[in-house]
Amino acid sequence: MRKPLLKTGRRLTSGGLCVSLEDWPINAPIFDPWPRQCRHILLLRDPMNMFASRIRMWGGRLHHFYGKDRADLYFHNCIELWKAHARELLGETDCLPGHVGIYYDRWVADPAYRVEVAAKLGLVPDERALSHVASEGGGSSFEGMAPLGDDAIARRLSRHSQLEGDEKRLFARVTDDSDLMQLRERVLDHVFGDTKRLMVA
Repeated sequence: MRKPLLKTGRRLTSGGLCVSLEDWPINAPIFDPWPRQCRHILLLRDPMNMFASRIRMWGGRLHHFYGKDRADLYFHNCIELWKAHARELLGETDCLPGHVGIYYDRWVADPAYRVEVAAKLGLVPDERALSHVASEGGGSSFEGMAPLGDDAIARRLSRHSQLEGDEKRLFARVTDDSDLMQLRERVLDHVFGDTKRLMVA
């Protein structure tokens, strides 16, 4: 496990190592115990937009690439993982002790929230980063490495409305999961309170 982590992790100017565990089960730590100086950052994205990006990444052709059974399992696992991350953000579980929780959709739209998050991490926010498309992962599932443009934030927060054809059929798996949608509402209440609908549709 150590070799792949060092290969895919990103070295920081502080000499530390930043490792993304986006698709790793939250209740199965990669280190036991965690390193003493490890800092957990739990980044959660609204499921409507996250799964829209996942679907667009495959062009709605998951069954074509995986076959029906493997595609069904992929969706099931991704949805269950989001639920686990959401419960951790809500404080219902404690798999990542002392983590800093970040709700991506609010982070994108709310400058004050970015300052708040940066302070928790001991960082100085760089607003220029919002106009930069990171090369890791090939850029956006919807737009690749294309320049973001003036309406970039609005597009990022409405990916689910940009799906077409077979993509919408796959997306129904998300909206038909009542447990997921109820958990989403609880997360929105937790993160936004009464102002949640101003930022997330």
